[in-house]
Order: sequence, then structure tokens, then C-alpha cells
Amino acid sequence: MTYNRGMISALIITAATAIVLGGFFISWKKTADQKVSSNPILSLGEMENQGVPLFEGETITGEPFRLNDYRDKVVLINFWASWCAPCIDEFPSMLRLIDEFPKDVLLVAVSRDRTRQDIDSFLKAFPKISGANIKIIWDQSGDIAKSYGVDRLPESFLTKKDLKLSRKIIGTIPWHTPDSVEFIKSLAQ
Repeated sequence: MTYNRGMISALIITAATAIVLGGFFISWKKTADQKVSSNPILSLGEMENQGVPLFEGETITGEPFRLNDYRDKVVLINFWASWCAPCIDEFPSMLRLIDEFPKDVLLVAVSRDRTRQDIDSFLKAFPKISGANIKIIWDQSGDIAKSYGVDRLPESFLTKKDLKLSRKIIGTIPWHTPDSVEFIKSLAQ
């Protein structure tokens, strides 16, 4: 059997098309599977029933930190960055709320900044950001944000004393309001 140039070209084009389409469908399937497995609704349900993802490491001052050590407190986990204008806007209100509850509420401010200098510059604008009930964590690798499904800033997770999720807030809110204070009081009891 002899093949002419047209037949050989058609076979090559068909094979190349099959390879390209096969690769496309394999890639698409992997992407679709990843989207389903990181479904934030499922993650939120798990956080409400089983608790938020626990993490450990160091604060920016070098103090060891384990989220699991704060099961006796209401915890506000806030993901922020110095380049995020809404993060900057909400921080003073958040700090005033935390000041209302020095023994019952812990703020874990998780920075998504690229450099330590950016964090330090941001913190200079907020001298009240020190204290036993405020921990600043630098999520340099992004692993903490990923475990919480954070994809925009600011995002905040408010837990009950058992570290089970009570509320997730995407974007900014006025943190220090009479309603917020009453809500935190109810969680702290």
C-alpha cells in the first residue's frame, strides 16, 4: 500500500490534533477538580462544625504562636496587607473593638505582604497594635491564607471560644459598633 503526501499530512494533523485536545481535556479536568475541592462553601461548613484550620509558627517579634493555644478566647483572624487600602481603612476600628475585650478576644493579624519592611511600615502607623491580645503573623509562603481559602483582602474569620467559625467577613466592615460589641460579648460568655 502506498501513501501519498496528502494522506500522510492528514494523518499527522489528526494525530497532532488528538494530542492537543487530549492535553487540553486532561488540564481542564484537573482544573475543574481543583475548583470543586477548594469550594469555599464546603470549607466554611467544615470550619463551623469542626473548627478553623489550626496553624502555628512565630509572630513577627519571634514569639512562638499556636492557634490551638487560644481555645479559651474569641479569635478574630484577619488577613491583610500594607498595600491593601481597605485593610488600612478598617484597622483602627478593629483595634478599638479588640481594646474593649483585652482578656476575652485575640486578634491574629495575618499579613500577606511581600517584605518585612512593608509590614513594619504599616505597623508604625498603628502604635496601639501591641499587646498580649494582638498577634501579628507574616504568612510569607501563603500557606495559611490558602488553608482558609482566602483569595482577596481583607478577609476575616471570627471564631467562638472553641475555635469554630462564627462569621466570615469578606471586605471591610465597621468593627467597633454597638452591635459588634454586643455580638462579641455574646461569643465571649
